[in-house]
Order: sequence, then C-alpha cells, then structure tokens
Amino acid sequence: MCLIALSCGDLVSCQMKGAETLPSASWADLALREPAAPQPAEADSRARERYGETIHRMLWENILPDGTQIPEGSLSGYMFENTFAVADVDGDGREELVICFTTAPTAGRRGWVLDYDEPSDSVRIQYEGGPSLTFYTNGAMAENDSHAQGSWTSDFWPYTLYSYQPETDSYAPAGHVDAWEEKVSDEDPEDLPPFPVEKDESVANILYYITPGEDLGDDFIGYSREAVDQSVYQAWLEPILGDAQPLALRFRTLPAAADYLNSREIPADGSRPGLLRTPDWNGNGILEHFILLEEADGDLTLEIWEDGQVLAQKVGERSYPSSLFLCALDGVDYLLDYSVYEEQGICRLDYSLSTWAGEFTEDARWDSISFDLNFGSPHHGEFDPAAIAAFVDELNGLLGHSELLFTTDPGFPAEGREDLSRLEGFARNSGKSLEEDLRALAAAAPADWTPPAAVPGTGLPIDGPIELTFFSGAGAWRIELTLAPDGSFTGDYCDADMDVHYVCQFHGRFKDIAQVSDASWYMILEELVLDTGRPVGEEWDEGGIHYISSDPYGFDDVDGPLPPGAAFLFYAPGAQGHAPGTELYGAGDFWTWQPIGSRNPLHVASQTLGRYGLHSLETGYGFFTWDR
Repeated sequence: MCLIALSCGDLVSCQMKGAETLPSASWADLALREPAAPQPAEADSRARERYGETIHRMLWENILPDGTQIPEGSLSGYMFENTFAVADVDGDGREELVICFTTAPTAGRRGWVLDYDEPSDSVRIQYEGGPSLTFYTNGAMAENDSHAQGSWTSDFWPYTLYSYQPETDSYAPAGHVDAWEEKVSDEDPEDLPPFPVEKDESVANILYYITPGEDLGDDFIGYSREAVDQSVYQAWLEPILGDAQPLALRFRTLPAAADYLNSREIPADGSRPGLLRTPDWNGNGILEHFILLEEADGDLTLEIWEDGQVLAQKVGERSYPSSLFLCALDGVDYLLDYSVYEEQGICRLDYSLSTWAGEFTEDARWDSISFDLNFGSPHHGEFDPAAIAAFVDELNGLLGHSELLFTTDPGFPAEGREDLSRLEGFARNSGKSLEEDLRALAAAAPADWTPPAAVPGTGLPIDGPIELTFFSGAGAWRIELTLAPDGSFTGDYCDADMDVHYVCQFHGRFKDIAQVSDASWYMILEELVLDTGRPVGEEWDEGGIHYISSDPYGFDDVDGPLPPGAAFLFYAPGAQGHAPGTELYGAGDFWTWQPIGSRNPLHVASQTLGRYGLHSLETGYGFFTWDR
C-alpha cells in the first residue's frame, strides 16, 4: 500500500508552533509510513557559510532567497519565527538548505530548497514553491496546495508530487492529486452531488483526481481527469515513491542558524544509550528525543525535541567540565547535570536533578561540595572526608539510575561512577571506604601551615601610606582603606540605594608583622574601632539623605566586625600564583576581587599580582591598590 504523508520537521514539515497548521494527506484507513532520518552527508564548510549568509540576509534585511525584499509591515508575524533545516533531502550526498517562510498571508508563504553551487561559490534555488513540503528517502518531494477551496474533502489535502532528477539536480512534477470523500457528500447532500459509490471499488470511501505532471501548467486549477478508485491512485504512486519513507527533518527558527551551521551532529551510539531512548521528561505523555551537536570549538549542545519543536537546550562547555545524564527515578525521567570545577587545588562538585515545568526547567534536587587540596598552604580551606564521601555516595546513587547523554569532563571515569581518581595523589584502596581513603590522603599531606614568628620592628614593605580599595564592580558599594607601613589603617565604607546610604568609618592596627616570602607578609588584627559615631543599624536623615550605620564591610564576617587576632596576608606587586608554593596559588577567592578589567592572570612565572594586596584569611576578601 502506498500513500503520502505530508508534514514538516520531525512532523516532516515547516509548520511553526502556534502557526496555522495545514492538514496532511493522511486519513483514518491508511497507515502512515514511519519517518526516516536523512542519510548523513558530510558538512561542507563553504556551503554552510553561504547558507548562513542567506539566512542572515533573510533574518536581518528581510531579503528572501529569491531576492525579494519584504516590507516589515507586510509580515503577519516576525521574520525570526521562520524556519530552516539543513540535510541531504534529494539523496545526492550533499546538504541542502530548506527554508520555510510562513510569517506572511497565506498566498505569500513560500518554501525553498537551496543548493550550494561550488563553481560559482553561491547558493542556487533548486526548488521554490509553498512552505508545506515533505521529502522522501528516494529524493521525491510532495508539496501541499496553499488552498483547498472547491475540493470535496475533509481529511485529505491536495498536493503535488515531484520526482528528483539526478542528471539535472532538480525536481520534476510527477503529478497533482485531489480527492472526493464520500462523507463530504453525505454531510451536504443539498449542495453536492451524491458520491459515486460504483467507482469506489476498494470501498475506501474516497476517490482521487490525478493529473499527470505533463498536464500541469500555469493555468492548472486543480481539477482534471475522472475520479478514480484508490487502487488506481496506489498504482500511480508506486513507481514514484516505491517503499520510500518521509524524511524526519528538524526545523529550527532562523536565529539558531549561526550556531547550528558551525556544528555537527554526533550520532547516538552504545556509549550514550540515553540518546537512543524516548523519555517523557516533562510528563505530558508526549515522548521527546535528543539531538547532540558539537560546535567548531568542541563545545556540545543537547537539543531536546518534542512534537517537532525544540523544547530545551543543555550546553556543555569544554572550559567548564560537566556531564549530563538521563535519570529515571520511580518511573519519572529527569536530567542529571553533574559538573566539576578544579582550579589550583580547589575543587567543587555540583549536581542538579531537573524536570521541565511549564516553559522552564525546575530543579527537583541539588547538592554540592567544595574542598581544598592545598595542604600546608596559608590559604588551605576545608577538607572534610566524611562530607565529601557522603556527596559522592549520593551522586553515585543517582548515577546508578542514569544513562550518559554527553560529557565534556575528561576526568569522568569510564565506568560511569565518580571515584575521585581525578584528584592528584589520590588512589582507592580495595577494602577501604571512600571516606577512609580520603582521610589517608589528608594524613599523608603536609601539615597545616604555621605562621612565622614576628620579628620586632618589622613593618610593611611600603615607603608611606597607600590607598587600597575593596569593591566588586557590581553595585555602588566600596571601601577605601589607607594603610601605613607600621600596620595602622583607616577605612571608609559607603553604599547607596537611591537616597538610602549605608556608611561606616573605622580605624585599627595590625601587629606581629612577619615576612613569609619575598612578596608576602603575615600579620594579625590588633584592634578595630568603629568611628561612625552611631551604633550599627541606627538610621537617621541628614541633608535629604537617609543614612544607615553599617558594619565595616571587608573587615567583618557573619558575626559582625572581625575580632582581634584575625589573620591577614599582605602582598607586594611581585607576588606569583602559577604553581604550588607561590604566594597566591590556591587563593582564588582573594585575587578575583581585583578590579575587573585589570585583573592579571597567574598562569606562568612571569605573571604577577602587579599591585599591593591585603588578604583576609578569615573571609577571603581582598583590598588592592589601583596605581600599580
């Protein structure tokens, strides 16, 4: 049995979500053929560049592929809502560009099949017609009529069928098909003649009007010949379609072209079984499927498709290692996103388990753990074996119900379970728990850093008072600090939110200054005195401004102003941070407070802090000079 299935995208056609839908040539007593994926065709970078230019002109200049300039006011929607697909639709081994222009009144809607012409390095129009196109695995193409006035049909929609001519790389019309459905006559006996049941030898309740391709011309209006039985229609269709299947093209809106044309699709395989599944991630009863794209720079994008539309996208960047899984818990599908951050001995592991709610993702569960491997460093932070092991066990419990979709994490174990083998110097010991192995790692590491003893008379390596600033660049708050060689300082904190100002003036002194390295000095807070003259939290009005007395930001923690004994490090401009043992290695929470735009990277020995810095070891806050 042969038939036509007209749709677009994974539907197989170019209909947009929310756009007027053209009926397909399907009806209850005929089973549609299963759509098939287009044959893979190697992407031609030059062709894709030219395709991108064509879409760019259409998107930004309103110039259609045939050169027509569309006035902005003539559109029935937005240009960016129109769609495109790139695939080998005619079976010649090369990618074509299919564009569907539907944001116009019905008569102005168009569709194009565009091909790259290598000799002229240009894009040529291979076919131009209506926007509702269906392509088949043997190169054939069907185009729905734009209108069906006068057709005595309810479910069937008239169409023209084309065969692909490989010798000319073009489409030739094979014929046009219209129909007469019995139920239309039965429902309107006063205006329509009775259905000729004597011609319906197949008892299909439908007859067909077939116009051969050679009879089609500019004056064709859709009616010719006699109504014929379904068996005649199938016999006519057989040599044109044979056992060909409709191609399941994936149509994207025009703005997606720039990224898509610079990427390649990664086929599903056994290493990513989740890509082969059809989950119901949003729980609406419609199955989704996944498309994995790799961009030119190696970054990945997972597209989640549902009912011919991109439901969501998940991005995996090589610079931010992560892994994405399809996780099934208690019959519910989730996306499990696991990321790992490692920088200068600082590690952070995060996971989130997300569902799709309405039009946005929603985290059903999430957790994270951070730890510091810079044992023996002044900056060494928390390393809690029990907490780390508990997080990994929790994560692996989820991974046990998950299938890998993609990973940009070179350290993720091939076995699909986190074992922390990525940690330098760490190895699992058979018979030992993860927590026991982590405790062994800490026990074998250098002892905690011990501050050097203060030498009487030691001051800071500056000739006179210097001005340091603590601020983030986000918002209006900032702290100006004047620091003297003997460790004394004064500070002024201010923040503003319209006519509300937060203020704090303070002074204090450091003591027990001791040199740690060529470019760093250790010291502790001896005293910190607030000079605002009002208790923290008190509010008052003065000169049209509403003031609030605040803590000395930068010299405070969650409990308020830092107490005497709080530890600080002072850095000279030559401080380095490229390797373990250098002054700033592992102190990312400090040196990232540098002024945005003038922050020096610390990747090699020649790269230094380049300015004076004051580092609170209690909070990680950083004050910096601006003049070096």
